[in-house]
Order: sequence, then structure tokens, then C-alpha cells
Amino acid sequence: MELLVVIAIMAILAAVTMPAINQVLQSTKLSTAGRSIVDNLNLARQTALSKNLPVEVRFYKLPAFTSPSSAAPTTYRAMQSFLLNDTNAVPLTKPIFCPEPIVFSDNTSYSSLFSNSASKETAADSYSIPGYGRNYAYRSFLIKPGGATTLASDAFVTLTRENTSPAQGGNFVTIQIDSLTGRTRTFQP
Repeated sequence: MELLVVIAIMAILAAVTMPAINQVLQSTKLSTAGRSIVDNLNLARQTALSKNLPVEVRFYKLPAFTSPSSAAPTTYRAMQSFLLNDTNAVPLTKPIFCPEPIVFSDNTSYSSLFSNSASKETAADSYSIPGYGRNYAYRSFLIKPGGATTLASDAFVTLTRENTSPAQGGNFVTIQIDSLTGRTRTFQP
């Protein structure tokens, strides 16, 4: 009988702590994704400065997490940088995918980089993304050899959980890209 009571108490404690553990895991995914994006942006800037060549930074719009190859692209949730030389674009890194359920907010109030005035959406080109092929669209900007960008003004991208926004009180990471220097700053509650 005592053993059953101990097992019941352990089950109750596990049921009470699971939501908190789940919240911590989601926050960790968000922070990790934010660091990966900032690291990739910094690598792109450093490469443009050191190689004296422009670097294109792409933010990919991909299909939903549940149907990667069959559905139409709906959500920005990956990025990649390309070194541009005289003849072609050479990938600097593999694409960086946000872990499920983390995505870039497509609300231009939180991600001004995705507004039409900051960048234009481009259909897939000859580059094939692993797991998605050419089933994507993207927005891009250039980091020039001096470190400046082709952005008209500072731009922001915000990482958040899918189907939530910072206005709803959810956790988020906002990354600012300085248009004149290409440097990044991170804001996180």
C-alpha cells in the first residue's frame, strides 16, 4: 500500500512539473535558434569584409513543419548566406533551420525585413535546399565588402513560436541588422 502511495505522489509531481519543463525546453530552442541566426549573420559580415566580396543573406519561406515537400511555402523558418563572386553564388554554410515550433514572425511590425520596402520576395532559383528541393521562396539582402548592407534602413527579424506573436505575451528573440555597418544586436525579454 505504501508503495502505491509513493507512486501516486510521483505521478502527481510529474504531471505538475511537465508544463514548466516544456516551457523551459521551448525557451531553450528559441534562444538557440536566435544565437544560430546571429552567428550566421556575423559570419556573413566577416566574410564580406575579409574576402572583399558581397555576401547575400537569404531568409527562406518554407512549407509547414508537417508537410515539407508537398505543400506551398508558408512560413519563414530558415536562412543561409552565399558568397557572390564574378560567376556564381557559393554557399557559405548549410541552411540554418529553426527547430519546430520556432519560426520568423511574418508580421512586418516585428520583422521589418519581410516588408516589401526592405526586401522583395523571390521564387526559388537553381539552388536546392536539402529536404525541400526547390519548394521555397526567399527574401534577401546583400552585405557589401565594406560591411554596409543594401537595406534602406535598419531591419529587424523576430523569432517566435509558430502561431504566436510578441504582442500575445509570448517569448521571442528580435535581431536588429544595422544597415550601415551590418552589425547585429539581439533583444530578448
